[in-house]
Amino acid sequence: AQHVIAFGTLAILASLAYPRISKYRVGVLLCLQGVAIEVLQYVGGYRYGDWQDAVADTVGVLLGLVLVKLILKRLLY
Repeated sequence: AQHVIAFGTLAILASLAYPRISKYRVGVLLCLQGVAIEVLQYVGGYRYGDWQDAVADTVGVLLGLVLVKLILKRLLY
């Protein structure tokens, strides 16, 4: 749940901070960041990278982007 909340928050904040950048691009970059973090944890040895965490990061990004779309749609129309 922590990964979903963290990456959902990142997706919302990034979408609002950079409105000219497409939501698709924001989503892809955040998903790649989540995967990169897990890979670095796996090869670093100090922490354990987990593919399930990367999936949770992606779910958080998707939920965050959907929330932004719903909120902006409601505010603008």
